[in-house]
Amino acid sequence: MEYKPNSGKLFIASISGQTAGSTFSYAFKFSCAGGKSVTKYLSYVVGNTCLTGVETLLEFRQSVYLNPAQTILHLQLAGERNHIILSDILGNRLFEGEVQNLHTQDMSSYKTEIYFLRIENAKGIRFMKVVKA
Repeated sequence: MEYKPNSGKLFIASISGQTAGSTFSYAFKFSCAGGKSVTKYLSYVVGNTCLTGVETLLEFRQSVYLNPAQTILHLQLAGERNHIILSDILGNRLFEGEVQNLHTQDMSSYKTEIYFLRIENAKGIRFMKVVKA
């Protein structure tokens, strides 16, 4: 597979050896400044004229920073209503609640280890690993 810059932030990929009517799927990972990344999964039926339903990267922009966190974890989420769950490595829920699109989570009382953050909103469900330093 070959990726070529088309214009600006658009890329074209050519995949050879495919049979008309067959379906293939790919995962595309976009890395952004500050350690943010987005993975988009697409399926395509060979012979269709184009991929449909491809959203822009801005529609996926949800970020959690500074990660690793020492005292405060900042969340910038996609929707006004977001249900989040912060769990420890054993699955114990340390925080659960509805939060706005801009939320700060106090991490100062948590011990240094890995935590898991579940974010559910209009964009779907996303799981993230959070490190407390």
